[in-house]
Amino acid sequence: MGPMSEDNREVLLALDRLLHHLSEPLSPVDAAYGWHEVTRLRWLKWMRETRATASEGEVPRVDLWLALDHNSIHGGRYGLEAGQLTEAVHGAAMALSKWKERRRLQQLRSAFEAAKDLTDIAWLLKTEELFASTWRNPPGFTVETLGTPRITSEDGLHNQLMPFDRRFTEINVAVSAPGSESYERLTAVGFVGPPFSVTPAQAAEALPLYDRGWNTYDGGRFFFFYPLQPNGGGLCGIQLWADDKDVVRGRRDADLASVCHVVNFMFGSKIRLLRDGYSCA
Repeated sequence: MGPMSEDNREVLLALDRLLHHLSEPLSPVDAAYGWHEVTRLRWLKWMRETRATASEGEVPRVDLWLALDHNSIHGGRYGLEAGQLTEAVHGAAMALSKWKERRRLQQLRSAFEAAKDLTDIAWLLKTEELFASTWRNPPGFTVETLGTPRITSEDGLHNQLMPFDRRFTEINVAVSAPGSESYERLTAVGFVGPPFSVTPAQAAEALPLYDRGWNTYDGGRFFFFYPLQPNGGGLCGIQLWADDKDVVRGRRDADLASVCHVVNFMFGSKIRLLRDGYSCA
């Protein structure tokens, strides 16, 4: 096991404080808001096991806020007073949540770093897999793992990044607007090359469900691929764009050999066809 992270240390301190209070008799306040002696003893055993896991550098798979609700313990929320035991649970829950978020960010960053060594088409398919499984992450995860912020719109809904992966010249990240059902979720992540270059035929070998059409807004041709594992509100499509000069014309399916330097990963549950291609929301 390597050196202990600061997040890990904070979790261990928070769990030690919680174990201290679990070892003490219940306060009148905690007892009034749902704690019972049987519950205290059960939590004492559970948190000792949780701390043992954390001491090994592993993030415990526990949800303390959900456990409080399951045990009908409400102190410290809904305007109610909280005893020291309940406050200690909240502290441990916050420390664990922070550690989980940081670990997820590290894992996602490592995955994208490893993808830099893949061929362009292998990168596209690996990124489809990553976005399909991580779309619930806050947009900040995507920004931090893909590049350095270069331009941010005044409303904060669009970020242009300087990519870590040099096969791209820019990355554009769009998030949903305040007030929408999917607020603070990704709506699109666009990668712009060259040198990134794939053909729709390559993508169609792994993503057989697709549509295509002419971009009547600013030229070129689009190819919209449905993800392998669609999920409501998650990754809903991968769209390739080919400039007019890169479109192969001829008999049927000749355009599948067109060279595409731009790919968009789109998120949402509703798909719309616009003049320049598909949009998800």
